[in-house]
Amino acid sequence: RAINVETNSFLPAIPPARAELELNGPLWHRQKTAIEWGITGTYTAKKNHIPVASDYVLAPDAYFLLGLDIMASIPWQQQMLQLNIGASNLLNMKYRDYMDRNRYFADEMGRNVYLKLSIPFQLKHSHLPLKNETHEIQTK
Repeated sequence: RAINVETNSFLPAIPPARAELELNGPLWHRQKTAIEWGITGTYTAKKNHIPVASDYVLAPDAYFLLGLDIMASIPWQQQMLQLNIGASNLLNMKYRDYMDRNRYFADEMGRNVYLKLSIPFQLKHSHLPLKNETHEIQTK
C-alpha cells in the first residue's frame, strides 16, 4: 500500500499484494535430450486500501492461480529445440484483476493450454561481399 503523506490518503492504482511460488525439476534426461516440469502458484490478495470515491466498484476478491509446464530440450541438426507444453489458470478460476480496466465489464481469461516451440537460429558469415566491401584475390 502507498500513502500520500501530505493528505494522509491512499494512492490510487497501486497493485494489490501478490505472492508467487515456482517449483521445477527434471523428469527425464538422456544424452543431450532433457524433459523438465514446472508448477507455479500465484496468490493475489484483495485490494483493501483504496482512496474514497476513486473507483466505480469494489475491489475484486483475492484469487489463486495454478500453472503447469512440461519443457523438453531436443537436439536437432546442430541446435537445440525447446518444446513447452503448459497450462495457465489450471483450476479455471473465475477472477478479476484489480489493475485491469476491463474488470468493470468481464472476468479474466479462464484455463489456457498452450504449445510453444522455440527454434534458435544463427546467422553465419556470408561469403557474399557486403556493400562497400572488397575482397582481394591473391595469385602466385
